[in-house]
Amino acid sequence: MPGSNNRSRFTSVANRAARFIRRLRRPRAAEWRDHLTTIAINVVLLGAVICGLVVVLGNRTADREAAEAEQAASATIAPVGPSTTASPNADAVVEFPQQHYQPGRCYSWQQHVDSTSTQDVPCAGVHYFEAVGDINIRSDHPSAGAYPTPEEWDAVTEKYCLPMIEKFLGHPLDPTGRFSAGLIRPQEPGWNIGQRTVTCGITAGMIEFDPPAFRPFEGSARGADPSVTHAAGTCLPDAGEDGFVEAPCDTPHHVQSIGVVSAPETPDGAVPSDAWLNEQLGTRCDNLADPYLAIGHFGGALVEPRFNLIAPESWRAGSRRTTCFVGFADKTGSPMTVTGTMTAPVA
Repeated sequence: MPGSNNRSRFTSVANRAARFIRRLRRPRAAEWRDHLTTIAINVVLLGAVICGLVVVLGNRTADREAAEAEQAASATIAPVGPSTTASPNADAVVEFPQQHYQPGRCYSWQQHVDSTSTQDVPCAGVHYFEAVGDINIRSDHPSAGAYPTPEEWDAVTEKYCLPMIEKFLGHPLDPTGRFSAGLIRPQEPGWNIGQRTVTCGITAGMIEFDPPAFRPFEGSARGADPSVTHAAGTCLPDAGEDGFVEAPCDTPHHVQSIGVVSAPETPDGAVPSDAWLNEQLGTRCDNLADPYLAIGHFGGALVEPRFNLIAPESWRAGSRRTTCFVGFADKTGSPMTVTGTMTAPVA
């Protein structure tokens, strides 16, 4: 890593546009099919950007060297998009100096503040970044080179970090999963004095509230099921191109989570067919939906069960879970918005 008197920029590669849309089980819900999909806020290198910047002040001794470093440069934590559309939003900024991030260690910080301390925390606890390893990119970016553009940083992440992260995980990143490729990079003042070492790691993407924030996760990403799921009782409106996004249940929404189910391993160990997944997941989701279907309506809308299949790419990356929903529709099957939380009687 660069010297202690310098700072770094952290980026999380994310994608909201390239979703692997899953077929719904109910034929009359066909017009929902382009939207009812696991929220893909952390897809790697495939689509549009999630905006937001966070910069964090590291945990350093307040000596003269650190003070000089704080005056010389700032560090940025930013989710970025694919190589063609990166446009981070600098509304949320917190500074931190460069420090060494140990491979296999996890890091946390306070969000929504002007400055804070990064903390090396046990990966079993809540954190925002899991370090995988350092790499020098001088072969592509010599000392005399200009500070990379956002598109060039995306290319660095793709070339240097993705292979390292996938080797660490033992499989590819799930393109619709909850983990993203992350990058801690030198800020421009450090770059200009020759820093060329970056730290690759894993994040869980962004929560797109106002202001945006890094999504916390618990446990190491290695060995974890990467499926994006929504806890029972979570409400999600249709956000158009962004798919379904979590929102307070007292605001208009189109679906409500009723729980999470897991698919068993296939008998032959192969990637399952849609028909097999429909049978396995459909039965499990129907059991969760039965109490809601017994009520039959909510807020003037009819209640229908929904769930997503698991894409072959996600299955190969270890995803085995999906969210079951109840959706709200009129008599023709067209989606309707409701407000409030639908509850079912406890058996």
